[in-house]
Amino acid sequence: MKKVLLVAIAVAMMVAVLSGALMVSGQGVVRVTVDGNNVFFPDANPFIDENGRTLIPVRFVVEDLGAKVDWNPQYKEVYITKNDVRVLIRINQTHIFINDQMKTMDTKAIIKDDRTYVPIRYVAEALGASVDWDSGSRTVIIKTITELEPTPIPGAVVTPNPNSNLTPGPQNPEDRVKVEEDGEFSELSISFFWSSDRSRYLADCDYAESVIASKYDSEIAKEVIDMVRNRTERVDTFRKTIRYDGKNVDIISSGGIIIHFWNAGVNPR
Repeated sequence: MKKVLLVAIAVAMMVAVLSGALMVSGQGVVRVTVDGNNVFFPDANPFIDENGRTLIPVRFVVEDLGAKVDWNPQYKEVYITKNDVRVLIRINQTHIFINDQMKTMDTKAIIKDDRTYVPIRYVAEALGASVDWDSGSRTVIIKTITELEPTPIPGAVVTPNPNSNLTPGPQNPEDRVKVEEDGEFSELSISFFWSSDRSRYLADCDYAESVIASKYDSEIAKEVIDMVRNRTERVDTFRKTIRYDGKNVDIISSGGIIIHFWNAGVNPR
């Protein structure tokens, strides 16, 4: 009788622990469908993080959406490309870069059990898909968006849609280059995408140089921007740290360009 009682207590404790873990983490089986088809995850499963966002192993769903995934282990960056869309996400950061625009997410990508997990809604929508959540079945429903051309009618006059905007991204450097000043850790942070359009990329470099010069001086501005101005290929990646006025300055060239003028005493490495 005593032995049976001990076994019953042990089982009850195990159930309580498992139930508590599920309640704390918001976990359970999370399914993902793309255009009605279930996505199979062979060795890593989606989950809901502490911010209430669904994180998925990046490769499986993204490749189902027709995109290509690359991983840069040196800078812990995920590159996702589909046609003319380029997405960059850095591990443990809340920024997502979509072409020449940087947006802020309300959660971040992580590495868990040697797998890279990304917030599926931000990635799928960046690739032109719609995302819904069925709470009853705990299913992420992804639908690709396909715009069908209307069947031409003989003799009909085609009128351009005045609301159509096919311009890929902002046209002015001041709209493409992200500038943040007087942050908790940095005096000045600048970020922008590298572009294969040389004139566009150099215009962004020139604008970034003018921002640095206006805050500091033209000499340090030229020194910093000259490091990234000569970049001609996406694979030209590096990270350099210099000193200015007794403080660290980081220049990072990866999927995009990131420049940090850190506050005194800050050493992010």
